[in-house]
Amino acid sequence: KKKKKMGVNKEVDRRVTTEAKDDECEIKIKIVTQDGRVPTEEHTVTSDQHRINKPLLCLFDGSKLARQQYLQIGLPLYKAALKNDWRAAKAMIQKQSQLLRTAITWAEETVLHIATGAKHVQFVKELINLMDEIDVALQDSKGNTAFCHAALNGSIEIATIMIQKNESLPLIRGGQGMTPLYMATLFGQSEMSWFLYPLTKSILGKGERIGIFFNCINFDLYDLALKMFEDDRALAMACDMHNNTALHILARKPYAFCHHKTSTIRTSYTFSKCNQALQLVKHIWKEILVCLPNVEVHNLINTPTRLLFEAAELGNYQFLVELLGLYPDLVWEVDEKNRTIFHIAVLNRHENIFSLIHQIGSAKDIIITFEDDENNNMLHHAAILPPSHKLNIELGGTLHLEQELSLFK
Repeated sequence: KKKKKMGVNKEVDRRVTTEAKDDECEIKIKIVTQDGRVPTEEHTVTSDQHRINKPLLCLFDGSKLARQQYLQIGLPLYKAALKNDWRAAKAMIQKQSQLLRTAITWAEETVLHIATGAKHVQFVKELINLMDEIDVALQDSKGNTAFCHAALNGSIEIATIMIQKNESLPLIRGGQGMTPLYMATLFGQSEMSWFLYPLTKSILGKGERIGIFFNCINFDLYDLALKMFEDDRALAMACDMHNNTALHILARKPYAFCHHKTSTIRTSYTFSKCNQALQLVKHIWKEILVCLPNVEVHNLINTPTRLLFEAAELGNYQFLVELLGLYPDLVWEVDEKNRTIFHIAVLNRHENIFSLIHQIGSAKDIIITFEDDENNNMLHHAAILPPSHKLNIELGGTLHLEQELSLFK
């Protein structure tokens, strides 16, 4: 019989006995605590988000009979789910309905976990029609529901079918306490992340919001990152586990931004992504300048790394344009070797970034004379052989020389 849905704080033993009866696995379960008592209120977890809802483990109790039944029943059901063979799976389930809630892998995954992982929509739909809301929420050995698998692989259709049976699924945490939303962003599943965000945001703590926000930036989900920022502007100053802010990460992603000199044919989708990243930088940078005093702004952009110079070294032109546009005095910033972003741009042959020097007025005449701690000015940097990754072998020596002379002039 199905047990009333409950979670147990203390480690709980599931004592499972199996009996051979007409080639079926008859399962009798008694849930007790380690001291042998029936669980009471003190053992019960009150939050639905943290309940542990384990499947039946009769096929993996270590007995010879269990091993035989796994080979006769569990393995064929696993293969049927993997191959999308609903006819074969249905025949087995009709004989033994408890297979719907029985683990069929050593990872304690049910047939629903397997079918969901394989993205077999119709198979999953047929399964769920035979299940109740507790069965749909069964968790594997890591604590993941089948819904977590749908979040990982981005199957919105399957996720929708599951929610129709059990609307609390987006709130049930999986492995390491992660929400399905966190998993979706961690795997870069854009549509799934958008689908889950409004269903999940009400239960997210500060740390979780920050983690999901940085997942979005790391995996190019800039539209959702922008939405999260609009909902919580404190994310502008938030740091990840390495003490990086969102600006630090975006400074290292020049490919996230488009500009008119690009030689690549880009689709409208790519341009949209670039625009979203640009809007994110604008809004975050403006929020930082509004909320923080000047000293703290400088601390932020220089800790744990100097994001201006990282952007200049990597050729992140649009990123620098946005920062300089709202804070022109950044042109006076120097690195540990007394070099400005223009010195770095020349060293790394980013002509478009160097060209910004013509937009800073009389400051240009002073900065152009700056020498680094080795007494090199920009002309010296232009005369140095460029980094190997900037050497385009296909151009040939003559064109290389022309480019180098052009920059020097």
